[in-house]
Amino acid sequence: MFAFATLNILSLGARHFDADRRGLSFGELLAILVVVVSVLLLTWEMLYVFHILPIQLQPR
Repeated sequence: MFAFATLNILSLGARHFDADRRGLSFGELLAILVVVVSVLLLTWEMLYVFHILPIQLQPR
């Protein structure tokens, strides 16, 4: 899946030179969605690794 997403994202740069196409194809939208979700999940995991999450309040 990640290889598919990477190839589609690279095609986004290549299609910049193709002036007669408008909008994004389904594959390109899917590729962008995969990358965004992957970055969000990585960020969430790093917050747990560095003990920022879960936030625990200490009683007084």
